[in-house]
Amino acid sequence: MNIYITSIGSSIDNYNKTIKNKVNLNNINKYYEIKDKSLKDFHIWGIPSLNNYNFYKNDILIFVNKNFIISYGTIYESFNSNELSNELWNDVDENKDFSKIILIDNLINSNFSIFNFNKIVKYGSGYRVRKFSKLNNEAAKEFIDKFLLIDEDFQKIIESRFGNNYLESRLYYEVTDKKVLTKIRLEQYQLRKNLFKDLNHQKCCICNKTFPVDFLIASHIKDRKDCILEERNDLYRIVAPMCVFGCDFLYGQKMIYVNIDGKVKINFNNLMTDSIKEYMLTIEDNIVENYKISKNYFDFQSEQIKIHK
Repeated sequence: MNIYITSIGSSIDNYNKTIKNKVNLNNINKYYEIKDKSLKDFHIWGIPSLNNYNFYKNDILIFVNKNFIISYGTIYESFNSNELSNELWNDVDENKDFSKIILIDNLINSNFSIFNFNKIVKYGSGYRVRKFSKLNNEAAKEFIDKFLLIDEDFQKIIESRFGNNYLESRLYYEVTDKKVLTKIRLEQYQLRKNLFKDLNHQKCCICNKTFPVDFLIASHIKDRKDCILEERNDLYRIVAPMCVFGCDFLYGQKMIYVNIDGKVKINFNNLMTDSIKEYMLTIEDNIVENYKISKNYFDFQSEQIKIHK
């Protein structure tokens, strides 16, 4: 997969016309036949025909304006057409050649600074995108690996285009804790994906109330720091859904635990106040449905509480 980047510059009108707004397939087919008839429209960009880049399906094109990445998308196909270029952008001036047409079938809006982009790809802090260019292999690899950590939309694009195995090969390229923050973020994406799938709502396993998944955490049942690598990759059992309205925090602080009967129990410690106790009494003895499938992890956590009492 190649990564291309371009500055919009004075072509902001072109960007608004054919990137922000899609072009209907019928307009394209007048000059170039798209074989996949299921597709209805594309985002389109044009560059001078003298550019000798060979674009491949699923290459990434990044758009920059005023020192920010404002969008990026996957390339579907490219071809040369003076006629389509003239129709789209009215570039009758011979000095404005946009006849190398790039079709983009998936566009994601962004607001990522070029300063941070330069840090990711290890360019100098003063680097500015001034023309259409291709990232070298090292910079492209750095961009893919690092951008996967911070942009969930980019993760989804990579997975949809190249499959889950390719995504996981990027997500789990570490087997040690040399980059702890990196690994945690990468794992969290995959853990949430497996836990919530395509659901919009799910139940908190502690309070048993249903929330939109944005208000649920894929909480480690056994503290991550205590997990061996095999347990960290036990994607379907190492985490459970806990809400942001107190249950995730209380479990993480070991103020609650799940006993061998699969019930929520209170651990009275020095963080306890009357207000906290009042809430905790409302969840005490709730049945945790996840207990059976994750029994060994819940039991480990409750044993840790007993050891430190």
